[in-house]
Amino acid sequence: MIFSGITSYQSKTIENPASLFFCDTLAPTNFQITNITQTSVSVSWTLDPNTSDYIVRIRPVGSPAWLISFVQTNSMGNYTFSGLMSCTNYEVQVSKVCTSTGTWSNILSFITLSNGVCSLATNEIQKNPAQNIYPNPVSDILNISGISSQVDFEIYNATGENVSSGRISDNKANVHQLLKGIYFIQINDKGKTSRLKFIKK
Repeated sequence: MIFSGITSYQSKTIENPASLFFCDTLAPTNFQITNITQTSVSVSWTLDPNTSDYIVRIRPVGSPAWLISFVQTNSMGNYTFSGLMSCTNYEVQVSKVCTSTGTWSNILSFITLSNGVCSLATNEIQKNPAQNIYPNPVSDILNISGISSQVDFEIYNATGENVSSGRISDNKANVHQLLKGIYFIQINDKGKTSRLKFIKK
């Protein structure tokens, strides 16, 4: 069931839209994730002084349907989605509202927490015993065995935020740019997704 586990969300009706003469439809700037828990995520963006009306939307990655909330604010742009499923990959966007919905911001993706570390086996993400990563800890190049020649990957930090993505070529992923810490590399190979933990030293 789509959005199973989401129990509630706040929705506000737009009664007095900001000045339509000055309101532009450009995407909000500085859109970022400010906090992630097991069941919620908080996002923020730079407030446009010419509009106080926004739409924020979220969905599990791969779902065709968005959960949408209207936001009215006169101080600082921010919103918190609650009732999310733990250890789940989500994506979120924000847009201004003028005479109609404006340009959507870039998509931010993240993983909700589960006691601080997500399980490697869920209904959608399974650990493939044939896959392995080395060296671990790693400083520059992470080698991945047991995969196809070219597959897509995403890297998440310990708080569940997406910090890198790309395509694995020759079974190697460059992680030189990552800060020291614990990460998870999510591998999408021929429709199957797996997630492996590694340490950047």
